[in-house]
Amino acid sequence: LFFTCFFLFAKFLPVINMAEVKTVLNSTDENARKKAIEKIKAGADSMKVSANYNKKAE
Repeated sequence: LFFTCFFLFAKFLPVINMAEVKTVLNSTDENARKKAIEKIKAGADSMKVSANYNKKAE
């Protein structure tokens, strides 16, 4: 009976991902929020790719 209930619990209730928990906890910290914004701003320029990107041209 215990294992039946345990398996039903494990199957139907969502499992919490530890990476998501850490992200949520870090998002409440002001310093972590500032660092994340800086990373996003710094990475925004490097992520721009044109539609006709040609790697051989570099």
